[in-house]
Amino acid sequence: MSANLMLKTSLSKTMTANPLSISPALAPVRRQIEDRLRDAIYTGVLKPGEKLIERDLCTRLGVSRTSLREALRQLEAEGLINLVPYRGPEVAYLSLKETVEIYQVRELLEGFAGQQFAQLANNLERSELEECFEGIRQCIKSEEYSKLIYLKEEFYRILLSGARNEVARETLLRLNGRVRRLRSVSLSAAERPPQTLAELETVMAAIRNKDPEAARIACAYHVQRAAEAALKSLEEHLAAAENQA
Repeated sequence: MSANLMLKTSLSKTMTANPLSISPALAPVRRQIEDRLRDAIYTGVLKPGEKLIERDLCTRLGVSRTSLREALRQLEAEGLINLVPYRGPEVAYLSLKETVEIYQVRELLEGFAGQQFAQLANNLERSELEECFEGIRQCIKSEEYSKLIYLKEEFYRILLSGARNEVARETLLRLNGRVRRLRSVSLSAAERPPQTLAELETVMAAIRNKDPEAARIACAYHVQRAAEAALKSLEEHLAAAENQA
């Protein structure tokens, strides 16, 4: 079993039943801690507002408090946790306002990335994007949605690389933690994965035709539709929480 696969196995079980068993032989300890906690947040094992008790996490992970705090600082930079004075780290909430703002930035930058890719990408990058898109197609058709988030991240990694704009790439990378959480929210609606496939088909058609403007419009539209799905799910969640209060 590869190190990457070991880091991504059965997060619910490891967080609730078994020690997280960090192994220095696999990867830098801080990176392993980040991966475990990041995936636990993405999958909802660690929920928004949940307090992260350092002593408990150190015991379960089998790591020092120094290594844990280094990892927590990185997750704070990604917007996944908040370090609350006198309370310690907590899993961050995504407000409706923040969600809207993230999608506004994504719409602009991913539209730009699609435009640039259609114009500037080389043949190797185009082949890589086609291969990744085919993986997304097969994943959606077989309803293997657990893989979909990772494949979409790879899709955008290739798209941004071929766009030849380091500032756009770095900006979206800094948002990646929050984007990934929102992506899991938007894809949770039953109708969303087939819509995603249809929207990406339009993106790919524009890129194959080397039509920068059509690619920009298609990428922006895809983000708009994802925003609608995510906001709807978040609003339903907030309404349910208020009713329970």
